[in-house]
Amino acid sequence: MTSTEFWILYLPALRQALDNDDINEGFLVRGPECYLDAAQLPLVDDFITSVMAEDPFLILVEEYFDAKTHYAESFKGQSILIVREEIVRKMEEKTRLLNSRIQPGYGAES
Repeated sequence: MTSTEFWILYLPALRQALDNDDINEGFLVRGPECYLDAAQLPLVDDFITSVMAEDPFLILVEEYFDAKTHYAESFKGQSILIVREEIVRKMEEKTRLLNSRIQPGYGAES
């Protein structure tokens, strides 16, 4: 799996997880891995473990969903909402970068 292939799978799953992060099923808020197709999950998990384990963004996402699972209102000294906004901002940046790789000229100034 390439980095591009990883983000193509991971970013939509992250979007779905964030769209549903207000649903806590008794200390369980479903993270992005819950929104991946069953066939995709092992590929994504292996890629994260072998290539992306130290990625600051993925660590932030993991810690955020852990905090949400425990009903935290703050995280690393910030409101959980501020952390969520940071994740959304970084996710949108990654999506723009990914789209520019897939569709040359995407997002270019006219």
